[in-house]
This record gives sequence, structure tokens and C-alpha cells, in this order.
Amino acid sequence: MSRPNSSIPRTCSFEGGCPGNTQGVAALVRGMKAEEVIARCQGIQCRNGTSCPDQLARALRTAREA
Repeated sequence: MSRPNSSIPRTCSFEGGCPGNTQGVAALVRGMKAEEVIARCQGIQCRNGTSCPDQLARALRTAREA
């Protein structure tokens, strides 16, 4: 995620995951406020107690706290 002085992700990409899902999530959250992405994506389950959207929410929370 790139965020020059903003809480709005301008880009989003994933390492691993299902290609169609990760591309879809990345396209949907582009331009959305980080807080909204976190609220919508956190806690979504897929495998191993997490998911691509949940990992994005975790990354955004970490970036916001940095």
C-alpha cells in the first residue's frame, strides 16, 4: 500500500492467495479510506483463521500505527 500523507490506499497488492480474489479485493479498496477497508475486511475467515481481506486489514492497522 502506498499512502503519502493519506489514509486512502492508492495501490494494493498481495503475495500469495487466490489470484482472482486478491485482484478483486485490491480493485475494490483502491481509493477507499483505510478505516473503511479495516471495518469491512477485518475478521473475514478463509483458511488458517484469516483471509486475504483480513490480512489487508491487519496491514492497514499496522501502517496506520507506524
